Amino acid sequence: MPTIAEYVAACTELHSQNKPEMVSAHLDTHPDGLLSPPVINDNAILVDCHFVTVSVDIPGARRVATGLLAAVTQLPAGQQPADRVDFQTLGRTLGSNETALRLFAVGHALHWWRVAVPADLGVGGPAGDAMALGGFLMLAEVRLPAS
Repeated sequence: MPTIAEYVAACTELHSQNKPEMVSAHLDTHPDGLLSPPVINDNAILVDCHFVTVSVDIPGARRVATGLLAAVTQLPAGQQPADRVDFQTLGRTLGSNETALRLFAVGHALHWWRVAVPADLGVGGPAGDAMALGGFLMLAEVRLPAS
């Protein structure tokens, strides 16, 4: 069985938040404000994970969804999505904050949860970074499908 890192790497790409043109070019087609990601096209979306933007290939995410869900439900108690885990806590379990952020984005794209970021509260810059590092880069509104 592939690892969570392998599942999410297969359908995501990371983009630096220092390249706003990559995201801003698509914000006009973003109908739901901050609570859902902008659509790049029918096959991909962007998910704001504060420190990075993650593009998720929707068909790829759907292909790995069953195996990824099985792997996610095997995470230790306190690390489950329903625990509204933050990226650093999950990153320690997975061995990589990057993998945690990719997982956050894939789950968001599959409507398993929402990624909560400081921008949801209108906080950016150093204050937003401090909030994210303090735990406010986490999962919210978790609704995993039945496995």
